[in-house]
Amino acid sequence: MLILIDLDGTLINTVHPTWKPYKDGQDGFNIEPFLARVPVFPGAREFLNSRKAKGDNVVVVSDSHFRYVNPICNMLGVECVSLADKPNTSKLNQFLETHPNYKQELDNGDCFVIGDTRLDIEMGRQIGAMTIWFLPYQITEEIKDDCDGIGDEMLSKKYGPTFAAKTFDEMERIIDAPLSNLYSIEAMFANSTSYRAVRLNDNRYGDGSYACIRCLARQEQGACDKYARADKYYIMSNPQRTQEFIRTLAEGISNYINQPALISQGWDYFTYLTDKRSTTPPNKMKEIFDSVETSVPKVQLLKWADNVHGSLREQNLYSDRQAFLQNYLSVECPTVTSIDMFGQEQQTALSLSGKNIIVLDDQLTTAATAWHVIRKLKEKGARNVLFIAMFQMTLSVNNGVICPRCGKPMLIKIRRSDGHRFYSCTPPQYRGEGSGYILDVEGNLVDKKFVEIQQKYKYAYDIFKNGRNTSPDFKQLVINSEADIELIEKMGWYGNSVSDDNIQHLRELHRKAEKEIYSNSKRNKHYGDFTYLHSDYYDSELELLEYSLEHLEELDAYIESIQ
Repeated sequence: MLILIDLDGTLINTVHPTWKPYKDGQDGFNIEPFLARVPVFPGAREFLNSRKAKGDNVVVVSDSHFRYVNPICNMLGVECVSLADKPNTSKLNQFLETHPNYKQELDNGDCFVIGDTRLDIEMGRQIGAMTIWFLPYQITEEIKDDCDGIGDEMLSKKYGPTFAAKTFDEMERIIDAPLSNLYSIEAMFANSTSYRAVRLNDNRYGDGSYACIRCLARQEQGACDKYARADKYYIMSNPQRTQEFIRTLAEGISNYINQPALISQGWDYFTYLTDKRSTTPPNKMKEIFDSVETSVPKVQLLKWADNVHGSLREQNLYSDRQAFLQNYLSVECPTVTSIDMFGQEQQTALSLSGKNIIVLDDQLTTAATAWHVIRKLKEKGARNVLFIAMFQMTLSVNNGVICPRCGKPMLIKIRRSDGHRFYSCTPPQYRGEGSGYILDVEGNLVDKKFVEIQQKYKYAYDIFKNGRNTSPDFKQLVINSEADIELIEKMGWYGNSVSDDNIQHLRELHRKAEKEIYSNSKRNKHYGDFTYLHSDYYDSELELLEYSLEHLEELDAYIESIQ
């Protein structure tokens, strides 16, 4: 297993702004004399030692400066990648290319990305790894940082991590048994069983009652790990869905609802958001709801108006969604028969006063529906409300795939009929601005290779693309030029575009470096430090090599002086 783990806020408690000058590698802020004072989280060392003892490869991936990261990681006994520029994956990919065994673990799906902010989750999703959102500290106003994503708990949840943990012991259990720690519907489709849910909101009221929002699977937008289930969401809306599919979905819901810790809270009713008259297939939710097995009494409490015009997803603003829900979605308690004090039957509306209610819905996006339903039930006297959405639509992660026809970003789409994934440059008739070009990465090997090169060398691909005609043959040109694109990435070419002459220069420089530096163990070990000390230009491998190759005698003298 490959474990790519964040440093600040994950292994060490350095989220406070006072650590920033050290993390940035500023002059006069050298961390080495103060390593003994670095606040390592309790359990962090034991976690690292345990994972290594189990045969895992552990690598710290940090945005902080190498002058800060390297000494701390040496102290912790782990490899590291510094100045990672998360969620950009370029530097991480370069590191993985030099460690083929690590790359193989990622390709095999045996990789976790762990961190405390949405940047870690987004990076993990881009490379297709499982992600653990790990929050071992208390969030306070003074540590919040919008740029680094520190302290934004809700944003991290909305990016859809595969797992969430707050202790190192919990994280150990997840890594040891990932399938049984998936969210409950995701686990079912992975042939496992779990009782977990996305803990999206917990609201405690003044009278001691509460309302919670939970999701049982993630409906990903863009790149993600293999356990996210947007494909199942679309199949759920397919009229050709099978009874086996319905049973699997319902069993995932049943597993969550019937777990002892939840059922012991005393739920009085289990209800669901009914389908609109226009819903396809008809009675989509009712069929799923009826298939859920639970001892909690089932009742229909929520109803869409018969005159619903439009749909909630067409309302772009949160305020518009609230208005739509207020107009069309209401609580309607069924009529029940009771015996009065004189032994006579009477018809009265079911009372919700003091009742605890579980609500089932198909999808959660902005949570406008959830809070509307919770508020309406509370107005009817309900005490505790648990709102469960089968699927949480996550925030989109840019895949870095560019249309070879028009040069615009492409999005992952899923064919509703069978869950088949493809990239689309969405055209105007589908509310996009693209050309309509499609890359079938699951059915076409050329398309798959083209996308792999784009995602593997995002920075270099953009530079290579600029100035070149995105013709119908452009895909093949990219595939044929993979070695040159890799070289542009490795060298860190600093222009916005690269000509054929520039590429020839990089080839010649690389051949010379192979002869004079890379093949010489001493020079190869020290040319970076030498350039940092003697030159003002050392932001890329290209600059390091150009300076070192021009000053080989001085490089040898420097090496001699430090022996």
